[in-house]
Amino acid sequence: MVRKERVEEYTARLASGEPIPGGGSASALVAALGTALGSMVANLTVNKVQGEAAAAIEDILREGEALQAKLLELVDADAEVFTGVARVFKMPRTTEAEQAARREAMQQALKEAAVVPMEAARLCLKALRLQERLLELGTPNAISDVGVGALFLGAALRGAYLNVRINLNGIKDQEHNARLEGELLPLLAEGERLAEEIYCQVKRKLEPKKGAGA
Repeated sequence: MVRKERVEEYTARLASGEPIPGGGSASALVAALGTALGSMVANLTVNKVQGEAAAAIEDILREGEALQAKLLELVDADAEVFTGVARVFKMPRTTEAEQAARREAMQQALKEAAVVPMEAARLCLKALRLQERLLELGTPNAISDVGVGALFLGAALRGAYLNVRINLNGIKDQEHNARLEGELLPLLAEGERLAEEIYCQVKRKLEPKKGAGA
């Protein structure tokens, strides 16, 4: 399993000439790291607040843990679905019947390959919404980690989008493509907006106040 590898092993395989793991797997891993940073901020905060704030932080911790686990599953799942596409490339195509079977198998494999990054994109947006809540609730001492987490999740969301897009470009079922795009494009726009907004708010909070140290 990819997620059980050491970081050094995974990055070496990522850098190799093999197509697996690739950008989809790496995007899911980056998203898991961004989510984990949010969980770290929540853990640093939970014992410093009480009442409704403590309950909210505990909710963030539960949701973050679940999202992180799902994203780590997708690190492996993305590699697995691409294996299916690679297998189709090796199918025989000498006769017309073989060519037709190969085309049909490729369409199905591409549809399956789009499922994993699509789910990753959904999870990235959910995790970004947790980061947004941490802007208000998290300890100020870890505000930079909220910003880094949002940057990771924004990048991972864009990576997931690109991986859905490249698969859709090979799929001829326009109804299928329109259905996915109808969800994906608004999701991407909202996620990009959130990631940028969180980063800008964190940056603003960290900038020196005018006149400070004068």
